[in-house]
Amino acid sequence: MKKILFLFATLTLLSCSRDKSLFESATSSSLAKWASSYTYIPHKGSFTFSAERSGCYRSKIYRIQGQVFADTTLSDTFSLNGGTVQIGSLSFGAAAVTNSYAKIIPTVDIPNAQANFGINTTFQMAGNTLTGVLPCSLNMYVPEEIEITNRNCCEYGISKSSDLIITWNADASNNEGVYIVFAYDGPLSNQLNSSLSAISLKVSQWVNDNGSYTIPNGAFSSFPVGGQVTILIMRGNIGYGITSIGEKYKFEAYTSATHHDHLIN
Repeated sequence: MKKILFLFATLTLLSCSRDKSLFESATSSSLAKWASSYTYIPHKGSFTFSAERSGCYRSKIYRIQGQVFADTTLSDTFSLNGGTVQIGSLSFGAAAVTNSYAKIIPTVDIPNAQANFGINTTFQMAGNTLTGVLPCSLNMYVPEEIEITNRNCCEYGISKSSDLIITWNADASNNEGVYIVFAYDGPLSNQLNSSLSAISLKVSQWVNDNGSYTIPNGAFSSFPVGGQVTILIMRGNIGYGITSIGEKYKFEAYTSATHHDHLIN
């Protein structure tokens, strides 16, 4: 995979393999941008399984969310009950009223959630004869849970005048790369210091999953000193389960880690 320097919003969009966009707008979701880097395939439903590590205490949340669309316009207003969704040994049912799938995995099930990372995992939707939703399944590799391993690099703030080296636990079996986002939180920074811009900024880059990447100091040039920033790294995979009549359901699985800090000279 090619490595391309960070660029800002004012520059032309660039992309590397699999239509992975280099630029991320200030208002876009990092998850949405990561997912959009994969070639779009029309589908009748979407499910996301994730492990999200956040903050200095390295707290983690495992969750499942998704829905079966009621029509081909991918409307998020009406959903169908697609029966039980199973990821490895974890099972999830649809909510009674909304028919959506949204659950933070409880502590008792966390070992079963952790067991799905770093292996080929089976994703299944049982289907539901009452709603006409047909079953489907697929098996795909879910990368190892990711962690920033040199958090002390930012312990006393991030210098915008120096290159920043980010390291993480590499996954030799992950061929999908790692997505790195460096974001300035405008509203929070302005709330803490009214002299700072309230406009958020983000730059992002796809890199090989080799455990290390150096962010050039030029990437931070538009970020104000003293501002609140977040570093996010993530990796994952996307696959499609296909029913007996060719309908496709998208299954996403990703792992992310974030670190929050402030900019210094």
